[in-house]
Amino acid sequence: MSSSIDPQRIRETYSAMSDSALIDFARHEGYKITADAFLVLREELRKRNIGADIVHYMEHEIILQDSLKRKKFSEQHKLNNLSDSVAYAFKQKVEGVSNFDIYAGLIEMGIPEQQAGEMVNQLEDWALELRKDATLEIQTGIGLVIVGLIAVLVALNIHFLVLGAILLLFSGVIRIMTGNSKRKRFDAVLTVFQQEKEDQHPDPRRIIQPH
Repeated sequence: MSSSIDPQRIRETYSAMSDSALIDFARHEGYKITADAFLVLREELRKRNIGADIVHYMEHEIILQDSLKRKKFSEQHKLNNLSDSVAYAFKQKVEGVSNFDIYAGLIEMGIPEQQAGEMVNQLEDWALELRKDATLEIQTGIGLVIVGLIAVLVALNIHFLVLGAILLLFSGVIRIMTGNSKRKRFDAVLTVFQQEKEDQHPDPRRIIQPH
């Protein structure tokens, strides 16, 4: 990691510190500084032959923190990739794309074959769950609208916190609109699945009998 601070100035700063001050700084701040500053600090401690245990701890902590950051980034990347993949699969399903072509498309997006197969097989269940979540969001929005309307009436009556009450009402409206938009998307996906089931197992009552 590069630093915009002159390493020589860092070296001079550390050199001017007493042993106890340098040890205290290393113990509490060593793992927070840049890599360049840490190398200079380690050099100064080794030159004075002090703080070997602290240096070892800092090296371990720096590696651990870096590993955690990389892991968090990797997990977030996988989560974003999964979200994009599911959205892609839903969109393709609504457009009438076959399950196999969706499966192949997921693999092209970088999803492992086994996971891609599981995703295709679970699409209907996911659509059902997400539709429930969207419905719950709508219900929550309706609750906020009701509370917001009451809050607005009270606020107007007492001439206080009117803006807050309006924002509460507005947030409820936004939730209803967002939830409704999501539910429509999942309804479209579920309609495709229902149509596929009817095509595979037609209702005998709808079959026209020959005369």
